[in-house]
Amino acid sequence: MPAFCQCGFFSESLGMCVNINVIVPQNSNSNIGIAQLNSSKKLFPVIYLLHGLSDDYSIWSRRTSIELFAAPYECIIVMPSGGRSFYRNMASGPKYKDFITKDLPNFIESTFPAEPCRESRYICGLSMGGYGALAIGLEFPERYSKIAAFSSVADIHYFADKYLTPEEKKSIFKADKLEGTSDDLFYLAEKTVSSPDRPQILLACGTEDFLYESNIKFFRHLENIKYPYTSIEVPGIHNWVFWNEQIQNALKFFMA
Repeated sequence: MPAFCQCGFFSESLGMCVNINVIVPQNSNSNIGIAQLNSSKKLFPVIYLLHGLSDDYSIWSRRTSIELFAAPYECIIVMPSGGRSFYRNMASGPKYKDFITKDLPNFIESTFPAEPCRESRYICGLSMGGYGALAIGLEFPERYSKIAAFSSVADIHYFADKYLTPEEKKSIFKADKLEGTSDDLFYLAEKTVSSPDRPQILLACGTEDFLYESNIKFFRHLENIKYPYTSIEVPGIHNWVFWNEQIQNALKFFMA
């Protein structure tokens, strides 16, 4: 049974204390009803798990069986909060991209038995967090070796215009037109496809999800630029039933 840790620490990038949940492997041979782990490892790979637009660091633990699913794997799972920032350095707000890519791994790798290298650092998320995982993983391929994203906000320009108020869009993003900028997943994929550190990608979206069409658009773009990826397209909507299934696929993908 893994250990479940609730932590608070100070983030320099955000200028405030933050809370995170962390699942850490724990050797055990007597816990009843859960996979046992007996490992000689001293350091473990880390999965950074990002939430969606309406949630916070607690949601993965509340809505899925992530602790149960993690039990057979030798990995650390980190669940931070990103507000409604889309994990960007906001134009008029906190620098969540710096928090996720700098402060958070620095804290995790100095506090927990985490392997401090790209090959053992993965990032994953759903909806807004799916966008965040892809945007961060593609912008910083030298830091993350694998990305998994479910029901992602794949077309940020379309989503921001349709679902965010003009005031919120302006507070988050530094440009009015997001296409062709570092906020655009299509642009980031083109920029990263030739990188020797190109991350592996797993994408999943339910065929009845309201974001399905924009996900398919992104899938086709990856095919056009010859960026290899794995996709899961099965019946499902934008909800925790679907994400509870997909996090199991992501764990297998990361730990393969």
